[in-house]
Amino acid sequence: MATRVYLTIVEGRFEEVNSSEDVQWDDLFSYAYGAGDDFSVYEPTLKIEIDGVESVIQESAAMQDFAQAQLPGEGMHVVYSDTRSAWFSGEDHNADDTWFACESLYSDMEAGKVELSEFSYSKEDKAWSYKQESISVGISCDVSSDEKVVVMSNNAIVEEQA
Repeated sequence: MATRVYLTIVEGRFEEVNSSEDVQWDDLFSYAYGAGDDFSVYEPTLKIEIDGVESVIQESAAMQDFAQAQLPGEGMHVVYSDTRSAWFSGEDHNADDTWFACESLYSDMEAGKVELSEFSYSKEDKAWSYKQESISVGISCDVSSDEKVVVMSNNAIVEEQA
């Protein structure tokens, strides 16, 4: 039984600025570093393909928390985020460029007995688990990377570059 799992992770950082005069407007991508310094959240939608049949698990109740985790709060901030997505199979377990780490998921993929009911999303951690074991991923920017820099004032977008 061939199994693949599709996950999306968003990592980023917030940089507080005193006023719009302090923002490097001509070069917003100079803020594009430090992904994961301030937030690292998994999208609450997971795709699973088992023997060519795709299923989607979505934790709709967690969508607001997922979005909220990417907001800096009061004041003016420059927000850098990097969104990465990829399909993972048993071959990607602890690989180099794109990998996932979750021993119970890996074991079940290899045995051909992945159970959809064993996936769960933690609103608190904003992450997925399988059989109550956390799923961690690493996705090389060569595989997938959607970077953007947003200037926000009191969580409202002032300027965005992608």
